[in-house]
Amino acid sequence: MALRLSPNGIITNETIEASQVSQSIVALRGEEAYDINISGSLEVTGSFGVYNLDSDTTKQVVFENLDLLLPKINDRLWTETVNDLMSRVISVEAPKDSSNEGRLLDLLERFCTGSTSSTEIEDLLRGKAIIQEIVTEFRINDFMEFLDRHRFKEFKLHEITAYLKNLGATHAGKKIKGKFTNTWSIPNFQMQTEEFKQPTINKEAYE
Repeated sequence: MALRLSPNGIITNETIEASQVSQSIVALRGEEAYDINISGSLEVTGSFGVYNLDSDTTKQVVFENLDLLLPKINDRLWTETVNDLMSRVISVEAPKDSSNEGRLLDLLERFCTGSTSSTEIEDLLRGKAIIQEIVTEFRINDFMEFLDRHRFKEFKLHEITAYLKNLGATHAGKKIKGKFTNTWSIPNFQMQTEEFKQPTINKEAYE
């Protein structure tokens, strides 16, 4: 019959003798059989994988992340316990704007609609995005510099151009002020149509 860990002799603020923790060491080494019961639920955020619970690699990962010693338990009981906990796992999906693709789209919209945008085609040579009737046109190098200023370095150039194509962007070349330049065009983002409400000032307070 398997044994159970005993806290006998272990008292708060008192010195713990080696003999009082030897049972945990014996249990971990598998020199004697110990049983342990686990209660409660398990909540996991992020990625989650299914591993071979009997593999040495899985055991090593488990022990590296423990902050207490656990006794060895019966393999069948361990498997049943973990399967029960896994059946109650709650998957938490990250919001889209927290992903790298979400951040890239947000920065692209800011580049095409903010202070770095214009309606004058010659401003394309000054590094701005040009808002036209249907599309917004810009140079990829100007957008890459904008990303660098905002410390976005998660994607390389070829990954960003592939992402732009997935958004419906097209590549072309044209002459501006006699200079040939390569441009990208993307469907216009929705613009803000309402002004911010201006605060009212009580003039009597200053009289």
